[in-house]
Amino acid sequence: MEFRYQTEDGQLATVQVERAGDGYRIAVSIGEEPARHYTVGVRQLTAGTVLLTVDGRRVQAYVAEAEGHRFVA
Repeated sequence: MEFRYQTEDGQLATVQVERAGDGYRIAVSIGEEPARHYTVGVRQLTAGTVLLTVDGRRVQAYVAEAEGHRFVA
C-alpha cells in the first residue's frame, strides 16, 4: 500500500507499507530525499490510540479520521 501526506512544512511524504511477519516494513520518502526503512509492530491500546514499536523503540500515537483524512500525532 502507498499513502501520501503533506508535512507541516509543505513537503510531500510518501509512505509505502508492506506486511512482514507479525508487523510491517515501512519506507518513508520526504521530498527528494532517499527512502528511510523501518520495521514496525502495531498494538491498539484504545480507540484512537496505538502503540508502535519502531525498530525496537516504543512510541504511542494518537490517530483520528475525519472527512476522508487521517491524522496522526
